[in-house]
This record gives sequence, structure tokens and C-alpha cells, in this order.
Amino acid sequence: MVGQFWAEVPVIVAHAGMRRALALAVADAQGVCAGFRFVFLGQWLWEQVADRVPDVALRSPFDLAAITWRVYEWLGGAERASAHPRLLAYLDRADEVMRLELAERVAGQLEMALTYRPDWLVKWRSGESVCDHEDEAWQAAIWRDVAEALAPEPAHPIERFIAQLGAPGAGAAGPGEVHVFALPSMPPLHLNALAAMAQHSEVHVYVLNPCREYWFELVGPKRLSYLQVTGRDQGHESGQTLLAAWGRQTQASIDGLMSLSGVPIDDEDRFVEPEGRGLLARVQRAILNLEPLEPGSLAGSEAALASDRSLEVHVAHSRVRELEILHSRLLSAFSADPTLRPSEVLVVVPDLEAAAPLIDTVFGTAPPERHIAFAITGLPRSRANPVARALLDTLALARSRAPVSEVDALLMQAPIARRWGWDDEALSRMREWLHQAGVHWGIDATARKQLELAGSDTHSLEAGLRRLVLSYALPDGALAVLHDTAAAGEVDGSQARWLGSLLAWANCMGELSRALARPRGADEWVGILQRQLDRHCDTDAWPSESAQVRAAITAMGQAMLRAQLTHEVPVGVMLRALTQALDQSAQGGVPTGRVTFAAP
Repeated sequence: MVGQFWAEVPVIVAHAGMRRALALAVADAQGVCAGFRFVFLGQWLWEQVADRVPDVALRSPFDLAAITWRVYEWLGGAERASAHPRLLAYLDRADEVMRLELAERVAGQLEMALTYRPDWLVKWRSGESVCDHEDEAWQAAIWRDVAEALAPEPAHPIERFIAQLGAPGAGAAGPGEVHVFALPSMPPLHLNALAAMAQHSEVHVYVLNPCREYWFELVGPKRLSYLQVTGRDQGHESGQTLLAAWGRQTQASIDGLMSLSGVPIDDEDRFVEPEGRGLLARVQRAILNLEPLEPGSLAGSEAALASDRSLEVHVAHSRVRELEILHSRLLSAFSADPTLRPSEVLVVVPDLEAAAPLIDTVFGTAPPERHIAFAITGLPRSRANPVARALLDTLALARSRAPVSEVDALLMQAPIARRWGWDDEALSRMREWLHQAGVHWGIDATARKQLELAGSDTHSLEAGLRRLVLSYALPDGALAVLHDTAAAGEVDGSQARWLGSLLAWANCMGELSRALARPRGADEWVGILQRQLDRHCDTDAWPSESAQVRAAITAMGQAMLRAQLTHEVPVGVMLRALTQALDQSAQGGVPTGRVTFAAP
């Protein structure tokens, strides 16, 4: 009884942003958020499957990363692709990174088929065809290899789980209750699993429904015309055009829930009628009540429209101008309503990654009297995490021509500068030294040879540092040339520590360049990356960010091992995989207490 009392209640969420928002809402309402376990649907369902179905591991063998590596392995076998001319023609022109990119696309399609069309994969595994397409043969061959390597049992584990729950005398499964909160969509396989669990547990599904009427046969005018021409328009109508155009995913999701057979559903709705006479409230009421909006029906008097700012459309000549207009409108809103808080403002940006530097430019450079606290959330961790960015840029520099401009930019990154003890004065002085020493490109002669460039170290980082060390070592007035090396730069005694640390950093870069020169296995890559993270970055100053990077490195290595790779992986492929591992778990905007910019 004590164990049941303290057991956490699972709450299924769509992304990390929703998890954070729910936790804050519960804490705001009850004073504390405890006793809940926020988890993603696929992850939680697999835990239930592993707990009940024999010979199923706690982690799904069909996670996207493992499938990707297995497909990558298959594509590397020339004898396999030789039977498929179209595929072979692409692979003949592709490098290793392009091969991984193709593997990612194929793995994404197979992952979708696992949850939406498992019947196709069953037929592919038995050698049957499901469609008449020129690429089906090699995709089916890939799936047979993936399935045999990762999951020898023909039936999908979730289907076996559903069958066990429906068997006579099946015992209780899972927790006493589970809450599924506002998922935008659920694959049929997952929906059927929840329905099977509802026979033994309380499954609460919270759905955002924009309309209180039955609207699941609603289609747009163009679609209705097509259905009429083909004689399939029975039961369909074109009413609320906004709902028909923008609500198709929600429509399919709710319709799937309502179409479940054999599951008792206790349906409870809590629709809230929008208040007010503004344009936005009128549009919301029309959608809620399934009322069509005729052209011009929302028009009122010119004075009323001029004062109604609930719904605005702005035309701007550029994204920067859009953001400037937004900034001004937010200032006006905060001035007009003192109770409005920045945390209540969400700005949804279609292409957040491209817009992020412009947002920083407009909102981040405003004078103090016009400053608005803001945050950009949901960016890929490979870009937003300073430790991840520093590590990736270090790896990229070590395998590039290493122009001095990129060297200078890397040294100024905070995790690297803190790790080596460089402040603004040190960075400025080192920039002068590199210029005085004639450093232009290349780490050293070996790094140039690895790039199939001239093996000389002239104007390289190593050669420049040799000149700086000679300048420091020689006494005043001594000959400035020794063994064909000309001294350069002015290094005062108190600055010697900066030169020493710069020399140590350059030696580390040379070692890293040599370590990246050949393909390696999963364990080797993980070891190299973990060591380079500690060598180049101050992980103590950014503990949570460093933990994210370490977790991504480990996840990448584990995925390679689960895929049972038989070939070593080149550095370019490893870097792309690491970036994907960093970005995979960074989806969804998180509330920040400020004006929040997020992706849709």
C-alpha cells in the first residue's frame, strides 16, 4: 500500500516544452508539482511492452538511430546495391556523408511504417510486394536486413503486447492510471495499445478540440468539389473554412479516438465560450460553434475596427522589419495593460533557426528604456548549447585548412577561453601575436598532408608559435634568426603564461587532427570525444550543457553498437551523427518567464 501511495503517476506529453509548462501550471495551482512522471508516449509504451512481453529489451531495437546505422551499413555493401541500378547509380556518386543522409531518410520512412503501416513491413519481411514502385525492392531488402538484425521475432512487440492484453484471463498491466495530455496526433498502433491498456487501467486522454460540434466530415471547398465530381461527397460538407483548412491533423486524431471499438469511453467536454466583441473572439466563436464566416461578415464601423487590435495583419518587406513591428506592438501592449507579463507572450516563428540571429539583433540591441526580456527556445542544441558548439567547432577546425580567422573565432568561444584561462586582454594579445608571426592557415605540416595539401608548415599555426617562442627565449639585442626560424612578436615576461597555454592548445589541436585522420569504431569515437570535451572546454562552468553533450556522445555510441556495425566509421559521418544526437532531443519550446520565441 505504501508503494502504491508513493508511485509516480505517468503523464504523457508531446515534447519537453509541454512537460515544463504542465509542471509549472501544476506547481502554480497546488504550490508544488510532485508525484508525476512526465514521459513521451513511445518511450512509456515500450517500457510497458518490455515489462510484459518476453525477450523484449527495455529500449526499443527500432529506435531511429539504430535503424539509421543499420541502413547505413546495408548501403555500404556494394554487392547488395548491385541488384538495384537506381540505388547503385546514386551510391556511386555519393560520399560517406551522403550515404548517411540517405540512410537517415530511409530510416525515417521505416520508422513511420513501423507505427502507421506495420502490415507493409510484415509483407516485406516475408518477401511480398505492397506497391508497384521502382524503389520498393531495395527498401524491402533493407527492411529484411534491419528486422533480422535488430528484432528476430516477426510480429511487432507492441502488437504482441496488445494480443496479450486481449487474451482471456490477462492480468493487470501497467499503472493504475495514466494521463495522455494534448498530443497533436497518435499513430494507430500506439492508439490501439492505449485502448488495450484501458481494459486494465484508467487511461485519461486530454484532447484540444477547437469545435463543440461534430466536424469530422468537414472538408474545404476544393476538396468538396473533387468529392462531388467523383461521387464520394456523401456526408461531407464545407462549413467553417478555417477549421477545414487548419484542423486536419486534429480532425484525424479525434476521429481516431472516437472510432475505437470495444472500448468504453467516458466523454467529458469543457468548452469555453470566448468572451468579448473583438475580431479574434468572433472568429474563435465561429470555429467553436461551426459557423461559416461569410466574406465581409466581420466588418464593422471604421471606428470600431480602428480600436480593435485583437487580430492584426501586418505587411512588411523583410523579416527584420517584421520583428521591429513586433517589438513596437509588444511595447504598446505592455504599456496599455500593466498586468500583462512577458511570460504570457509566445511568439511562434516558422523558421526559428534562420530567424534567431535577427531576433537577437532587434530585441537584444534595444536601448534600456525599450528593452523587452526575451528568450529563444527550441533551437538545436548543436547551436544553442555553448559547450556543444565549442566541441563541434573544435572538431571541424581540426580537420579543415584552419584559417587564422577561424582559429581566432574558436579561441574566443567562452567554454574554450575559460578552460585555458584566457580573458579579453589575453585574447586580444594572442590575436596580435598570430598576426605578427605570420600565421595564415594550417595547424602543422602533418595536418596539411592529411588534407592532401602542401606538406610545408610555412605560415601554419605551429610555425608561427615557433617564431613567438624564439622571440621570448632570445635576450634583447640577440640575433633574431635561429636555424632558419625568424623570431616574431613581442612577448613580455608577464604574458609568457598566455603563450604557454596557446602552445599547449595548439599541441592538443595537432593531436586531435591526427586522431581524426582515420575511421574508427563506436567505442573509439566515444572515448576520443569525451577526452576532447574535457581537454578543450570548461565543463565545470556549464554543468548541465556539458551533461547534454556527454549524453549525446554516449547515445551516438550506443546506437552504433546496437546496429552491430561491422565497418569503422569515418570522421565526417561521426560528426553528422553527433550533431543529430545533440539535436534529436531538443524539440519543443520551453517556458522561460520572458517573451518566448519558439517554433510551431
